[in-house]
Amino acid sequence: MAKSKLTSYIGAAVAVVLWGISYLWTNEILQHDVPVFLFIFFRMAFAAIIMTVATRLLGKLQKIRKGDFWTFALLAFFEPFLYFIGESYGIRITGSPTTASVIIATIPVLMLLYGVMFFKEKLTALNETGVLLSVGGIMLFSFKKGGMHVDYFYGVLFLLLAVISSVSYSIIGKKLSARYSSVTILTYQYLFGTLYFLMPFLTIGLPHWSSAFVTWSVIRPLLLLSVFASCVAYGLYLNMLRDLGLVRASVFTAVIPIFAAVGAFFLGQETFVWNQLVGMVFAMCGVAFAQIPSGRKIQK
Repeated sequence: MAKSKLTSYIGAAVAVVLWGISYLWTNEILQHDVPVFLFIFFRMAFAAIIMTVATRLLGKLQKIRKGDFWTFALLAFFEPFLYFIGESYGIRITGSPTTASVIIATIPVLMLLYGVMFFKEKLTALNETGVLLSVGGIMLFSFKKGGMHVDYFYGVLFLLLAVISSVSYSIIGKKLSARYSSVTILTYQYLFGTLYFLMPFLTIGLPHWSSAFVTWSVIRPLLLLSVFASCVAYGLYLNMLRDLGLVRASVFTAVIPIFAAVGAFFLGQETFVWNQLVGMVFAMCGVAFAQIPSGRKIQK
């Protein structure tokens, strides 16, 4: 295995662990009733400051080429803007970081369907079975105590918005990674993201500000999200997009729920019923089956 590929796979493993834990950090903040747009804005602002200072000091920040400005703007619109709205409200409404991670883990399936629709790729019978298992597993996992409440259903819809946004981000990010370094993409991504979240922060988040939010139990997970989930994990993911390609990079998101679920269980943030455990297994198996390639490559 080439050294660059090995490094990318190691980076993928680190990113998956960090993202799995990030759902728990987000849940910690939301449990303190911090408004979504309040904590997301500070997360984006902290990440933007960290990346800008680091790239300036290291001399690694590239200038945006003519014609790429709107591509960066679109990248940041999908993620972090739409993605974090979907993820944060999804976790808040469902009250379950594991539910969020299981649904987000279907990103590789949607990526595969994108290849079918836009690149005329072929699905095998096993791939089709995988897609059905994933959808069925999510539906089974989403039912608690025999039924799905309306609010819980809305939470699932927000999480699906995050999935669609992440796929769109990956496609644009793959294109930009051919011309820009991962640290450059991240820096502009969070600068644009901070601007996108500024108006919701001022109009929706700030009016609900409370001094009770200035506690270590809120600041600690917020800093951890900004540094490790936003800067480190996303930087590793952009390298994966460049070295491994869209589909293979997205496959790693399938194991995020394992880390999220185990961590949430031991921290007392989750309890499961039998149908949720079965649904998780179905969803994970579905993602795995959907990734088994046919005779032709999924991505050139």
